[in-house]
Amino acid sequence: MAITQVDKIKILKYFRETSFGEIYYNELVESLGKRAKVTDIEFITFFVNYISESFNKNQPSFNLICKMLSSLTSFIGWVYDDKIVLGKELINQLYSIRDRYERYLIDENAKRNSDLDGLMTTFEEKLNGCYPKIEEEVKYDVNVLLSEIDELRKKLNATEQEVSELNDKLSKQNRAWESKRKDNTRLIDKLENSKLKQKRLEDKIKELENIIEQLNGLVASLKQEVASSRDSYDILLSLKTRIQSDYFNLKNDIKVLRKRLEESEKEVRRLRDEDEFKIVIPKSFEYVEDRNNRIEALIIQKMLSGKNTLEDVRVFLSDNGYVLSIEELRKHFELIRGKMEYEVPEEINLVSEIDVKEGSEYVISLDGNPKCIDLMLVSDFHLSAFGKEIIADMELINDYCEDKGISLILNAGDFFSWTRLEGKHKGTACQRIVDKAIAKYPFRKGIKHAVLGGNHDKDMLAVGIDPIRLLADAREDFINLGYGHCKITFGGSVSILDSIGIHHPNRRYQNPVDDDSYTTEQIRESIYSYYAKEKISSDDVYVNLLGHIHKSGLDMQNGICIVPSYRKDRVLNGAWHLKVYFNNGYISNIVFIPVIKTKKLVPTSEINYEKKLVFK
Repeated sequence: MAITQVDKIKILKYFRETSFGEIYYNELVESLGKRAKVTDIEFITFFVNYISESFNKNQPSFNLICKMLSSLTSFIGWVYDDKIVLGKELINQLYSIRDRYERYLIDENAKRNSDLDGLMTTFEEKLNGCYPKIEEEVKYDVNVLLSEIDELRKKLNATEQEVSELNDKLSKQNRAWESKRKDNTRLIDKLENSKLKQKRLEDKIKELENIIEQLNGLVASLKQEVASSRDSYDILLSLKTRIQSDYFNLKNDIKVLRKRLEESEKEVRRLRDEDEFKIVIPKSFEYVEDRNNRIEALIIQKMLSGKNTLEDVRVFLSDNGYVLSIEELRKHFELIRGKMEYEVPEEINLVSEIDVKEGSEYVISLDGNPKCIDLMLVSDFHLSAFGKEIIADMELINDYCEDKGISLILNAGDFFSWTRLEGKHKGTACQRIVDKAIAKYPFRKGIKHAVLGGNHDKDMLAVGIDPIRLLADAREDFINLGYGHCKITFGGSVSILDSIGIHHPNRRYQNPVDDDSYTTEQIRESIYSYYAKEKISSDDVYVNLLGHIHKSGLDMQNGICIVPSYRKDRVLNGAWHLKVYFNNGYISNIVFIPVIKTKKLVPTSEINYEKKLVFK
């Protein structure tokens, strides 16, 4: 290395007394090491150049610049104490560090560094105290200046002449351009305001750029989700095709089984006519209507426990709070015998209660992707006979559907009436009323009846009669929707994405039937408890249709339609006509049309309903 030993000792001494001197010692040696001697001025020049070059970088290290500026401040003081004279050019370079810093902030639109600003002020104060800035004298050539002034005067005179001519022309057009001058003034004001807002807009642009970057990230994420959704759609489409194939295969199997069932039923009827009968006690027979039924239920309970005398039964009733004489007890035995003696063929075992699971699903096929489908909604026929008047009432429904182009009738339960059957506790009586419905209920071509079993229909299961299944098996225009609850979905060319629920409570509510019994809370509790048990989200159901209440109502807020009784309503007999509209495979809205039963069915108004989704 060409630096002299004395210089090296002096430099090392400086670096030892200056914080972080080792950071740029090697660079100093590399820059000045080839020189025979390194002076203090060259040492200062190295620092000035190093700081200036740092500002030329895209993202300079303000921390390093601060350290170098602090070291340079200390070194200036040492040089001044040694009475070393710095040249004018070097002094100007030292003062230019501030200008270089300010230009960097403007060119790079960078934020100021508070530590560097403070050190810059300390440095300039030190520099000004040691080496004040030398102002250069400006010498002017008077002759040259006078020549330039004459030239400018000539140009000014020519300009004034042109201005005078323009003023003459402008004065002629002054009136025509008055409004434009005002507009120009406003534009100038706006321009000034825009300059003031320019900085704010630049900041806003940066914010928008950040937002755009975030949106680009969201778009990329959404594209991935769309690709995933398309894969899911392909899977669902494949599943739908397979389900349709299974459905047609199942339909053919059902036809075969139906034919076998018809043959079996014929054989059962033949055996029923030939076989002997016996007295049986129904397992589900309930005595809860009044005090006498409670007594009779206790008598049956005691008799089933083994052989008992009348005195044994009387004592048992007394223990349970009922004191009866032997004569009163004999009367109850006569009543029980009348109720319990019904005939049942042994082979078909009609007394075994049929176990039917509540809740099924039915798909309404939609061909051609229609925008709307019409449905007829009825409930609570309570049929126990099929005279001319009843047949005429049923024909009114068919007439209305035929006139309005309705091909499907939804029945919300209690098609039959268990309590109104004469000899209702006899299985043969239930079978007879079902057979009459199969034979006499009016048929209308192109109209199907989808029937949900209600509590009166379900009571027949206790004697081994499934009335809704028998009706649907015997007639192709009837569809079995099961008992209690059913989910109606729409399929075909439209995706199965929306559905409606149709319900008929199995038993009455706890309170007696009156105007205040069926509150919204009770109805919602009945429906939603079923959904919770079946793990179905209520958001998947567009609207809930409810029979059993024998009243008409539409709760728009909770999405509940209460279907009136067609023949036994507490207010006004009637039904509902539903127009279900679709949009891109979803139910978009439903128009509810209340229908009153008079000599014919009369629509009264139209009520539009759209489901309001609630996101939690």
